[in-house]
Amino acid sequence: MTSAHDLQGRRRAARVALWGFGLALLSLASVAVGMIQGFRISLIPAYQQTAYQKYVVKGSYYLDRRESIDSLPEDFGRLWLPMIREWTRHNTIGVYVGNGINATPFFPNQLESLGFRVVRFGDDDTGAIRECRLIIFPGGHYDVGNIPQETRRTLGRFVEGGGGFIGICLGLVAAKEIGLVEGELVEWPVTGLISGRIVDHTVFKHAPVSTDVTFLHMNGRLLTGAIALKPLVMLGDEVLAGAREFGKGKVVLFSSHPEGGKIEYGNDYVIAEGTSLHTMDLLLDAIFYVSGQ
Repeated sequence: MTSAHDLQGRRRAARVALWGFGLALLSLASVAVGMIQGFRISLIPAYQQTAYQKYVVKGSYYLDRRESIDSLPEDFGRLWLPMIREWTRHNTIGVYVGNGINATPFFPNQLESLGFRVVRFGDDDTGAIRECRLIIFPGGHYDVGNIPQETRRTLGRFVEGGGGFIGICLGLVAAKEIGLVEGELVEWPVTGLISGRIVDHTVFKHAPVSTDVTFLHMNGRLLTGAIALKPLVMLGDEVLAGAREFGKGKVVLFSSHPEGGKIEYGNDYVIAEGTSLHTMDLLLDAIFYVSGQ
C-alpha cells in the first residue's frame, strides 16, 4: 500500500523529470536556431554584415584571444617577466579607455596578464594618472577630436613634467592633438602583416629582434612627416615608429600594433599575437624607456 509520503515523493520526482525534459528540448531548440542563424549569416559578405552579425559569426574570438594572451612563448616569459615584476614594484601604467569604443579592449588585460599594474582612465578622470609613471593611448575608434581641451592640457603637462607617453595606431593622432608631436601624419589604410626594419636601438635595448620585424598593421598613420621625431622603425622610406623627448618626459609612437590583434578574412580571423611576432618585445622596451628605466 502506497503511503501519502511516497506518493508525494513520486509526484515531486515526476515534476523534476518533466522540467529536465523541457530544459533539454529548449537547449536543443536553441542550438538548432543558432546553427541555422550562423549558417545564414555566414552567407552574407563580411563587408555587408552588421556589428551584431559579426559578433555571432566571430563570437569565439573573445575566448580565443584570452587563451592566446595567456599562452606566452617560453623565451618571452623568461626574458621579460622578471623585469616586469621588478618594474611594477614602483610603477603603474595608465591606459586611456575613454571617449568612444576601444578597438583593442584586450590591451589593458594583456598588460595585466604580463604582471603590470594598470590604471584605466578617461576624459573625466585624468586625476588617476597622478599615480602613473607613463600613459598609453592604444588603437581604437574613439573620437580624438572631442578630447576636451582641459584633458589635453593635463596630459601634456604630465609628459612635460617627466611622465612617459606611448601612442599606438590612433594613439599617434591623440599625441598630435595633445601637442606631443607636430607635422604630417600620413594616412595609410592597410590592414595585415607588414615588414619593418629597426634603424635605431636607443629604445629597444632588451628586445631580441636585431633588424627585421613583422608588425600587425591596422590602418595606422605613418610618422614620416613628424617633426623632431627620431625614426626607430622604417618601412622603406616611411617611418613606422619613432621617439622624442618632450620637456622632461619621453614619447614613443607606433604606427602599427606591437601588442598584436586580429586579422579578418571574410567570416574568419587569424590572431597575430605580439608576443609571437616579437613586436611586444619592442613595446615593453618602450615602456621601460619612457619611464626612465
